[in-house]
Amino acid sequence: GVEFPQSANGPMQLIGQFNFDELPTLEGFPETGILQLFIGTDDIFGLDSEGGSLVRYLPDASAPSVGSMPLLDKQTNYHGPLDQPMVGITLRGTATAESISRGDRGLFELTSPGPRVFLRKSDAYRTIHTVPWGWVIVRDGAPGQRWTHWERNVGEGAALDAARSAYLSLAVAEGYRVDPTMDAHLVPLPEVKGDGDKLGGYPFFTQEDPRESGDERILLAQIDTGEGLMWGDSGVANWFIHPDDLAQRDFSKVQFNWDCY
Repeated sequence: GVEFPQSANGPMQLIGQFNFDELPTLEGFPETGILQLFIGTDDIFGLDSEGGSLVRYLPDASAPSVGSMPLLDKQTNYHGPLDQPMVGITLRGTATAESISRGDRGLFELTSPGPRVFLRKSDAYRTIHTVPWGWVIVRDGAPGQRWTHWERNVGEGAALDAARSAYLSLAVAEGYRVDPTMDAHLVPLPEVKGDGDKLGGYPFFTQEDPRESGDERILLAQIDTGEGLMWGDSGVANWFIHPDDLAQRDFSKVQFNWDCY
């Protein structure tokens, strides 16, 4: 077995556990083993403190022990979202697909103003998006692959126009050609709130996405306020991971975030 996790404030709180042996297959996620989410028991649940949260993956779901959970007394030494910290809550759900949520930073970047050029090279696509306040955003993608994204602040006015022309020339040199029909393939995005408990998918926030522009981390898990569980004032908690780390089953750099109204 392994020791139960500790933080500077004492024993951590096991706030979520997912047994992949009992779940439908989710692309990119493990198919076996247990994923455990731990948070701190201070008054901000370990947010923004080194070692204040932990994500642990146990490849063998039949491992003998993960350590005994210390007694957490709501009245004396426990700050946390659970009404009864020693009583488990079952999270239930089904496998489904969802569109990008309205609070996801990627939606803001997709819908921000400024001209876009759509280019195609066989089945590969590239968009060059110039935002009026001085940014060039380039996205590459292909069917069945994750889109890559990079951007550069080049300045406004003539500098922005020059950068747009340069990136367009570079794309043409790489074999891309402008596709004037791309607009015909665009469809309106549905309004998706993104709330609820989930593995993967798109996040919900009561405030704003903590990821900076260009951050490629995706939602690993989300636990929302519900019966017996309250993040501050009806808030929500998210865990973010880079897709490369997820593929390597490396959960050491997961970002924990929670916010509330």
